[in-house]
Amino acid sequence: MKINLSIPLQAARWFSYLLFLISVEVILVFPLANLLWIDFINRLIPNSTMHLIPLSNMLNSWTIPFDFSVIANSTSIIESDTMVRSDIPLEITINLGIYCTSQKPIESAVLTIDNKSQRLALTCFQNVDFLSTRFTGFDSVSKTIKKDMINEFKFEFPVNPDKKKIHIQLSDYTENHLLDHINAQFSVKYTGFRKFLLKWRITCHIFGTLIFASLISACFLLSFTVAFGYIYVS
Repeated sequence: MKINLSIPLQAARWFSYLLFLISVEVILVFPLANLLWIDFINRLIPNSTMHLIPLSNMLNSWTIPFDFSVIANSTSIIESDTMVRSDIPLEITINLGIYCTSQKPIESAVLTIDNKSQRLALTCFQNVDFLSTRFTGFDSVSKTIKKDMINEFKFEFPVNPDKKKIHIQLSDYTENHLLDHINAQFSVKYTGFRKFLLKWRITCHIFGTLIFASLISACFLLSFTVAFGYIYVS
């Protein structure tokens, strides 16, 4: 009785080929594709935020000097928070908190950044004694002020990197108003395709890695096909 081993041997050979291809994909192709995607994203979408700049809450006018190096190359990697790309808009974010003690329930102040003004509507309470009648203990009053009584604002303004400084001013600011905190932070504003990539970052990372892996695999397959074809013809 003869045992036909050709089918099991052929199956074993194809299984070894498949195992080799899977090993190459897992060990080489996918890590390389992931690195390529990360490098692509870092060049297309550099770091978006710079250092937070605290400002004195004892003033009502500030000047922020800055000196950014503008890079014209749209594929350069940003190596420092003093470097910006010419193809990505620059903006500054102002965060401030004001609380107001007044007989009026609503008052206002004006925040001006480089001649661009924004009126701030302030919710006021009468005084700290008013709070102490409702809460016992300093901690309760402090937490209530921070949570409910401080008027928090956040504004974003475009910045021209060539101007080298920004002037900020609070006007219509009375003795009833107390500035709790104010800080500024430069950042870049992403639009279009960059904004889409940030919004769907994880999904795009997966699909981007798969695309790079497919391209690398296609290059390997084409190279092997050409090489074996040349050997076979020779």
